[in-house]
Amino acid sequence: MSNFPQFISDASQNSSQTIIQSTNNQHHFTNIGATYLLRTLLIRNTNFISDVSSIPGLINSLIILSRFQRQKNYRQSEQNESIQSEHAGLIRSESILSLGWIQYFGNLNIQLLLINKYDYIHSVLLEGIGNCSGSFEQNTRATINAVEGINWLFIILNEGRDWCDKNHELKKQVEEEIEIGGGIEDLETPMFLNSEMNDEDSKWEALQTKRIVVSYW
Repeated sequence: MSNFPQFISDASQNSSQTIIQSTNNQHHFTNIGATYLLRTLLIRNTNFISDVSSIPGLINSLIILSRFQRQKNYRQSEQNESIQSEHAGLIRSESILSLGWIQYFGNLNIQLLLINKYDYIHSVLLEGIGNCSGSFEQNTRATINAVEGINWLFIILNEGRDWCDKNHELKKQVEEEIEIGGGIEDLETPMFLNSEMNDEDSKWEALQTKRIVVSYW
């Protein structure tokens, strides 16, 4: 395990970044494997997150993949093209989760980078929940990961952690962006409206996040 951080660095800089940035790649399994690998590496070594966030184009590539064929999948669902929809959903859900890990274990500079430069609130979290944003997200796991991302964001900015001080000014900015983007209404959707989310996980996550948001608002 002593060489694991170096393995992550080499994999990210030499191969994973190239694969993930290739959003036109038709080999869906390659994209799925790359996003899954990156997410796994981030989980295994959270200390590497600051290095990952500095890799040119990587965060932007993950944001692009967090929307991968979302609108196309919505149209295809009417044609019962479930296999391709499932693959695209995996790419989106893994990308959203990777971004969530970068956010939660990132320092304050990473929080500011995600929120102010990359429009993380709207382009990833609110679109991942996907009703008021009009994104038509149909993948249950992608929605759960987006809802959980809102939860993590409020916890970090309100409570802080060893690696990131709390920041109430930035939290207020997040609140305003969520309110303007219809995020409170979107949070209620997994609880009551989406019939696909019948495993109770998304409903529980939405309830927990709604509780966190309300208590910290």
